[in-house]
Amino acid sequence: MHLIKRTIAVNVLGNITLVASDRGLVALSVHAWRDQPSFSHRREAVVDGEHPVFSAAQAQLNAYAAGIQREFYLVCDLTGLAPFSRSVLEALRKVPWGQTRTYGQLAEAAGHGAIAARAVGQTMGRNPLPIIIPCHRVLASDGLGGFAGGTDAKRQLLALEGINTAKMGPGTIERTITTLIRR
Repeated sequence: MHLIKRTIAVNVLGNITLVASDRGLVALSVHAWRDQPSFSHRREAVVDGEHPVFSAAQAQLNAYAAGIQREFYLVCDLTGLAPFSRSVLEALRKVPWGQTRTYGQLAEAAGHGAIAARAVGQTMGRNPLPIIIPCHRVLASDGLGGFAGGTDAKRQLLALEGINTAKMGPGTIERTITTLIRR
């Protein structure tokens, strides 16, 4: 059995809980967000304590929120997830800062075909590492789509990355994605 460590930290995003195993970061939770997934897919015991990845994660999250950092360089432990979810989250990590994809596009990028878009949406809803694995960059083909932290939080994260969601409605997402990909 692997030991899982947890810490609660004050961050520019608010109070956050970080969870790590000996393999890397397992979960991130922003306390102000509603309906976030838990890391209940893990079977190990969780104890409060320090872990080397915690300070790096906090520093990178602060730099991201300040608009300084565009990528996260953290080892993530996704071993407790199903292979489908891992493949989708690994494909999602490759979506660059300031760009978005639809659920169908992410399904194709993960090698599952656009038909798996609904399953990708379910994976996004259970993403244990929001922001670090940027599920806020995944949009519905006809609008903003959901977000476990709420749509206001999703809009704020997209705005931080220079994406204006104020006028997004049916058909707007695909035009925005096409414009961003052409850049």
